[in-house]
Amino acid sequence: GLCMLGGELARTSRHASSARLASATESSGSGSLYLDLRRVKFIDVAGLRAIVRCSLDHQVGIVVEGLRPAMRTWWDLLEFPHIAPSVEVTV
Repeated sequence: GLCMLGGELARTSRHASSARLASATESSGSGSLYLDLRRVKFIDVAGLRAIVRCSLDHQVGIVVEGLRPAMRTWWDLLEFPHIAPSVEVTV
């Protein structure tokens, strides 16, 4: 299923972010979850961790679109592609 997120994915909103991701995962059924982050105003490393945790906890593939270049750099630096290979970050 497609999930368009807005607002923040950050440490200060981590419980709400985790709940939104879990809800989107449940509604996606057994297929991959497509996260459109273009409307997200702010995302930090905690927000990236929430995406990784969601994929691992729910054993679901996630395709992330609209991740800003600076956060894409952090994604790679923190080795999230190795930790959660089922998460694909598209350009």
